[in-house]
Parts: sequence; structure tokens; C-alpha cells
Amino acid sequence: MESKPRYMIASSTDSDTIDLSKIFNILLRKKYWIIFSAIVLTALAFAYVEFLATPTYRATSTVVMDSREAQVTGLDVESILGSLSSDSTAVNTEVEVFQGRMLMGRVVDDLKLVEDPEFNQLLNPPGLVSRIRTFLLGAPPALSENEIRDGVVTALLDQVVTTNIPQSLAFQIQVETESAEKSARIADTIARLYIDDQVRVKFEATKRAAEWLTGQVTGLKAELEAAEKKIREFQSGMSIASAEELAALDRQLKDTRDRRAASEAQANTLLARQQALESASGRGGQAAALNDPQLIELAVAADAGDAEAVSAFEARRDLLGRQMAQDLLRLRGQVDSYALAEKNLLDTINRDSRELTQLEQMTREAEASKLLYEHFQTRLKETIAQQGIQQPDSRVLSQAVRPLRAATPRKGLILVMAALLGAMLGAGLALLREAASTGLRTANDLEALTGRVVLGQIPLLPERQRAKVLSYLARNPTSALAESVRNLRTSILLSNVDRAPQVIALSSSVPSEGKTTLTLALAQNLTLMGKKVLVVEGDIRRRMFKRYLDLPQGSKGLVSVLSGEVSLAQAACPTSELGDVLLGEKTAVNAADLFSSQAFPRFLAEARKIYDVILIDTPPVLVVPDTRIIAQHADAVVFIVRWDHTPETQVRDSLHMLDTTNARIAGMVLSQIDPKGMRRYGYGERYGAYAAYGKKYYNTAE
Repeated sequence: MESKPRYMIASSTDSDTIDLSKIFNILLRKKYWIIFSAIVLTALAFAYVEFLATPTYRATSTVVMDSREAQVTGLDVESILGSLSSDSTAVNTEVEVFQGRMLMGRVVDDLKLVEDPEFNQLLNPPGLVSRIRTFLLGAPPALSENEIRDGVVTALLDQVVTTNIPQSLAFQIQVETESAEKSARIADTIARLYIDDQVRVKFEATKRAAEWLTGQVTGLKAELEAAEKKIREFQSGMSIASAEELAALDRQLKDTRDRRAASEAQANTLLARQQALESASGRGGQAAALNDPQLIELAVAADAGDAEAVSAFEARRDLLGRQMAQDLLRLRGQVDSYALAEKNLLDTINRDSRELTQLEQMTREAEASKLLYEHFQTRLKETIAQQGIQQPDSRVLSQAVRPLRAATPRKGLILVMAALLGAMLGAGLALLREAASTGLRTANDLEALTGRVVLGQIPLLPERQRAKVLSYLARNPTSALAESVRNLRTSILLSNVDRAPQVIALSSSVPSEGKTTLTLALAQNLTLMGKKVLVVEGDIRRRMFKRYLDLPQGSKGLVSVLSGEVSLAQAACPTSELGDVLLGEKTAVNAADLFSSQAFPRFLAEARKIYDVILIDTPPVLVVPDTRIIAQHADAVVFIVRWDHTPETQVRDSLHMLDTTNARIAGMVLSQIDPKGMRRYGYGERYGAYAAYGKKYYNTAE
């Protein structure tokens, strides 16, 4: 299994790690920025609260719902008009009443807030934005009085807050305006008009109730009078006047029925005797049917043969037969008479009963109308008695007190919040800047990223002109820059203890990382050691040596040597400080093809025989492939990374490209280090050359 390169292993281990100590160190390094940010925002906040913010004053009035019922003139007023409930629904409803536009409108009218510029913005002179809008869009249409009043009501609502004190029936009315006196006056006015509104509502309700009750009483009175009149008219047409008379008729009907029954019984008895007489045989049977003692005696005598008795029997029998027939006829007439009388009485009773029942119904309806009329008449009297004596369901618990200090702006809180916000902003910017920075600032960071040793750390060059760098090093051999180059030289030569590298290639990821300057500085330092040095300008595309060295124009160089046009000894330009210099030349041949030819290793083999050290200034790795070709022939490759500038991704990509050619990378160099920047980032104490105690060892004077 193929192993990962060291720089990939080192970078992958910390990719997902959050270093809290590093964050703390960043904030500690940026403490002055954080303090400065806090001071700036605090100063801006102070200027705002002192010179720009308009102070406002808050006044509070307290109103309490009075659940105790007042009894006036002994009447139950609440049964007529009702009262406020103390449940949560009623409490929330009253809060909405406090904040309703109707009540606020009465406050606006009472205090004439339409004439107050604080609430009526039309009274204020137009601002810059308004003038610009008017200039661009024209003047807005004029508002009517109602629209202006609505706007003032809305403005007042924005400055009034009503809350219910928890677990109580008390309400706090808070008003916040630009005037302490105005705030107190508005709060008290809201409380007063709220209570007056309760009385007004009750008065109007009482008035409406009285009007309604009056109408009801009038209607009920008319109904009662009509019912009583109807009863009188009905009674005048009745044959009886009471239930007692109807009961007398019932008794008469019973007597008539009894008499009819008795007559019918007698008639039936006579009829039976008559039938028995007609069916009897002989004088004895007839005498028994007539049940007459005298006739029975005559019948016995007649049957004995007495002629006079026979004559007398027949005369007596005929007389009794006629009398019985007359009695039967009379009884039948009585039965018919009694039946007719019974029928007439029954019809009379039925008629009178219906009339009496109807009378009773009419009487009950009249009584009901009378009761209802009396009830509403009583309510009307009670309601009329309440007019003008209505009591509110709330009272003022405490009036608003004129505030002595402004409620806003809260200077202390604003200043503290501004300081905290400024500190947070400064810390955020510091962390953001740190996160946005992709460069490397310490040798430890570079070693952790690449997994390779850092051979040296080169401070920022004190000379801006490149031509003066070498002269500066010559004039200041004990400067921090000279010592750092000397340390780098030592590290390179000791990178291979068995055999010191002879061909050394210096490269970087991209241009402007100090590669060429460091190459020439190393050459100068090695020359001072007595080494025979050849400096080769391997970057034949840019050819930067001419900016550092004053060499003859038109000199032959590397391209001429590789093409065989001149020898190495002929092309090398000797210098007193750097040894021999082999310049790059402009060529039509591609540089990569030139270094890939067999002439380049032959050139290096020849140079190894002549020189102790051969330094090759190569092009950037990520720009052209020349360095990867040259690195294959070098004993050591020194890779240069610009401090706090070269992105980590570029360093990784460059090392990866060199590893693909099996280049012998001796180590890394952190170049162009800013000592002030290192101290600013808090790293100065880690490096003796840049810390305070390093000044005792390094001479920085020119």
C-alpha cells in the first residue's frame, strides 16, 4: 500500500481540530484592536446619547377595576345594566379598550394633540429626505382633517402602553413623550376619560333601557285594556255569570233525569200489567193482572154464579182498564216532557260551560298581561330612578407623577452595550482576518503543514532596491539578515552529514517570494567562507540577475553553454562577492526542453569538477515545469515560502509536484519575515533574531 507524503499526513491530522488556545492567543494579540473598536463604538454611542438622541420621559397612571357593587336607593342596578366582570376575559378586554382608537381619539380631542408637532408631523419643517422626495415626486396630496386626526391617534397609540398587573385588577397606563409634563398629563387624561367613558356608556345604556321599557309598558298597557274590554263585552252576552250558576244547572239536569227515569219505570210497570191483562184468561187471571181486591172478590162471586157479580165484575174490570190506559198515556207524556227538558238543560249547560271556559281563558290572559305590565312598569321606574346616578366600574388608584429623569436613551446601558458590541466586533474582525489569512507565520506552522524541517527563517530585507541588498549584507555582516543567511547556509551544508550537497536548487511556489535574493545572498556568504561558488540563473524566462548585478551587456550565459557555443569557463562571469555567475539567456527553444536535454547533466558534471558549490535559481514550481526537471539533478532542493503570504494550498501543490519527480528536498525556508508583524501576531518571543533580546547579538546599523 502506497504511503502518503509527509505534508499530506501532517495537514490531515489538524484539519478538523479547533484550537481554543490559538483562538485565545489571537484575541490576546489583537487586544489593542479590540480595545480600540470598543472605544470607538463607545465614543459613537456617547455622541449619540448626548447630542443626537431625543430624550423621552415616561409617566405612569394606575387604574383599578372596582368589583364592589354600590347600592343606590335600594335598587339592584346591575340587574338592569350589568357591570364589569373580573375574569381574565374581561381584564383582557379592558386592556384593548384602553388601547382602542375611540378612547385615544377622545384624548387627542381633549388635549388638542393635533396641534402638537410631536404627534402631528405635518407641523414640523420638512427634512432633507422629504424635500428630496418632494423635488423628485412632487408634493403629496393634502390630507383631510379626519386623516390628520387619524394619523395623530396612531402616533399616540405608538407612545402608550397599557398592561395589567399580574394577579390583580389594576392597569398601568404608561405614556412616553418628549416632555415630562406632557407624559403625565396624557396618562392622567387617558385614565380620566376611560372612567368617564364607563359612566357615559352606562348613562346611554340607561337611557336606551328607559326608552325601550317605556315602549314596552305602553304596548302592554294597551294590550291589558283591550283584554279587559273584551272580557266585559263577553260577559254581557253570557246567560250565566259564574260557575255556581252552572253547577245549579247541573243539579237541575240530574233531577230531571231522575224524574224521567221514575216516570219511565212507572210507565213500564203499567205497560206490563196491561200486557198481562190482555193475555190473561178467565176472571181470576184478569183480576190478578189488575191486582184489584174488589175485582178479585167480584171474580170469585161471578165464578160462583152470581149474575149481579158478573155484571159488576165486567164494569169494574173495564173501569180499571180505562184508568190504567189513561195512567200509561199520562206517564208516557211525562217521560217525553222530562226528556225534552233534559235535552234543553244539557244544551244550555254545554253552551254555558264553553262560555265560562272561554271567559276563564280570557281572564287568565288578562291576568298575565297585567303581571307583565306591572313588571315592566316597575323596571321602568327603577331605570328612570338610576338616570344621572351611574357609578363607574373603575377608579384611579394613582395619578401620574411628572418624571424627573428621561426614560430613554438609557445612557449607561447604551454605553455598556456599545463597549461590549465594539469588543465583540473587534474580536470578530480579528478572528475573521485570521481565518481569511491562508499564509504561514511560524516555522512550526510550516513544519506542521509540510512535515519537513525548516532550514532557515529570513527576515524582511531592509533595502527596497534589490541592487542594494548585497551591499547591505557586505556592510552589515552581523545584522539579523546576515546571520539568518549564515544559519541557512549552515543548515543546508549539514542537511547531509555524510556528503554535503554540491548542487543546490532554490525554488518557490510562485514569483516574488525572495528566491533570487536568497540565492545571491547564499552565494555571497559561501564565497566569504572561501568556497568556490557558481551561481546559475536557471529562470531563463524572467532573467532577474541583471537587477542585482552590474555585469557586462551581451555576456554569454547558460543557453550558450548548453548549446555548445561557448564553454563554461568562457560564459561564467567572475565577481568579487559572489564567485562566478552564469546568466540566463533569451532563447527560442522551450526552457523545459532545454533542461531535459543531455547537455544539462553534462554541464552540471563539468561544474561539479570546477566548483565547490553550485547554486541554481529556478523558476516557480506552479508556474512552469522547469524546476521539476532541474530538481532531478540537484543534490538538495531548498523550498522557499514567503511569510504570511503564500497560501497553504500552493505549498502543498508545489511539494506534491516535486515529489512526483523524486526531488531531494532538503527543507523549507520561511522568507521575508516582518519582525514587527511577528511581534504583532505574538510570535516575536519565539525567534531570537527578532525578539527584544536578539538586539544584543545583531547589529542593525548600516
